[in-house]
Amino acid sequence: MANDWIKMRTDIYMNGRVGAIADSLLETNGLLSDYVIRNTGTECNVTRNVMRNATVGALVTVWGFARHKGIKINDDLVLSNYTERSIDDIADLAGFGSAMIQSGWLIADGSDMIFPDFFASNNVDPKEKANDVARSKAAERQQRWRENKRKSKENGDGKNGRRYVDVTETLRNGQEERESESIEEPEGNTKSKPKNDSLPEVEEKDLPTEAIIERLTYPPGFDTPDVRKAMTVWYDYRRAKKGTKTLTKPIANLNKILRDMATPDELIRGVESSILEEYTACWPDKKGSNNGNNSNGMVRPTPSRLTGPRPG
Repeated sequence: MANDWIKMRTDIYMNGRVGAIADSLLETNGLLSDYVIRNTGTECNVTRNVMRNATVGALVTVWGFARHKGIKINDDLVLSNYTERSIDDIADLAGFGSAMIQSGWLIADGSDMIFPDFFASNNVDPKEKANDVARSKAAERQQRWRENKRKSKENGDGKNGRRYVDVTETLRNGQEERESESIEEPEGNTKSKPKNDSLPEVEEKDLPTEAIIERLTYPPGFDTPDVRKAMTVWYDYRRAKKGTKTLTKPIANLNKILRDMATPDELIRGVESSILEEYTACWPDKKGSNNGNNSNGMVRPTPSRLTGPRPG
C-alpha cells in the first residue's frame, strides 16, 4: 500500500542485534558465504559496516512483508506456513532467517515464523488501520453534511430558492396542525386525512434523495442496505431521465415498487434490468436467466428490446 508504514527506530543501525545478524551473515562457512562461492566462484568480501546497512534494508523488507501477510496474536506477529528459507527468499539474503532467529527477532515454531512483541512498540495492524480509516472518512462525511445542513437553515436557502425545512420538524408541525383541525371540524365531517406518502409544507420533489429513501415504507425483510441502494439508484435515474418537475409524488411511486416486488432480490434485479432497458417504470426482471446476459447476470439491452413492450 502506497500510504502504509512500519515503525522503525532511526538509530536501529547501531542496535546490537543488527550487528549480530551482520556477523552471522559474514561467517566464513555461513550460508551466505557458501551461496556467494557457489554462484560466483569468489569469496564474500564485504565490510561489516556494509553488511549492517544491508541488514537494515533486509529487516524493512521482511517486517513489511510479515505485517501484511501475518496475523496479530496479542503483541506477536505470526507468519503461518513459512520457514527460515522463506525468510531468506523474502530478504534475498541466504542465511538471513537463521540469523534473525539467533538474534531473537524471530522464533521458529514448526511451520510458523513468530515475530515476538512486534506490535508492542505501536506498530499498526493493517486490518485495524483500514477500519480506523473507514470510520474516520465516514465521520468526516457526516460532519460535512451536518455543517452544510446548518448553513442552509441559517441562510434560509434550499433547492430552487426554497427555504430548507427539516423533515422531522415538518412532520411534527404537520401533525400538530392536523390535530388542531380535527378539533374544530364538526361531527360527521368525513374529510380524508393526508396520506402518509406525502409531506406537509414541503414538496417531495424538492427533498434530497436521502430524505426520500428514509421516508419509504419498507415491507418486512426489505429494509436492507442493498434495497435502499437500489431504490436510491432508481430514483436518481428517474430524476435524470424525467426531471424533478414531473416527479410530484416520488414517495408514493417508490412505495408502489416496494409493494409490487415479491422479494428484495427481485426488486434489485428489476431495478438493474429496467435501467438497462431504459424503462420509465420498474418491472420485475423476467428474463434475467435467459440468453443474452452479461457476466454480472444483468440483461444486455438490444435495440429491439429497448423499444419493445414491458417484459412478460
